[in-house]
Amino acid sequence: MSVHWGSGWLARCVARVLRFPAPGDAVAVQLSIDARDGVLHWTRRMGTALLVTEQWIMNGLVFEKLGPVLCGFRVEADAQSLWYTQEYAGLRFGPYSLRLPRWLWPRVTARVTQAGSQAHSQVDILAPWIGLVLRYEGLVMHVHAVEDAP
Repeated sequence: MSVHWGSGWLARCVARVLRFPAPGDAVAVQLSIDARDGVLHWTRRMGTALLVTEQWIMNGLVFEKLGPVLCGFRVEADAQSLWYTQEYAGLRFGPYSLRLPRWLWPRVTARVTQAGSQAHSQVDILAPWIGLVLRYEGLVMHVHAVEDAP
């Protein structure tokens, strides 16, 4: 997986504060997804960084929460791809959410495209007045976990 930060000093500062994975062209990635109480818990290990989010469906949108930041996406698909179009951004603390005005939204775009038995994934995260903060993209393959025999 390739990981890139924005080129400005402020973008790099934000990426460090948010503990985003360090830039690199061949960053090792592990993903685990656990479902609990109607919420998917995504744990992405990218290099030495751990990126943990929660996802759920509500009102026809897929919501994803990273820390207090909450984004809602409309998911569209064709025969080869899924893409996520952002429709909501807010802050969430416990059961309470505060919708952000559009000019304050972090902008997140994501697309997953079939590539044989693998999937090509690209995610861009942009911040207002800063631009690109993080982009990661590359091929992802499904690996079955093997449990030790008793």
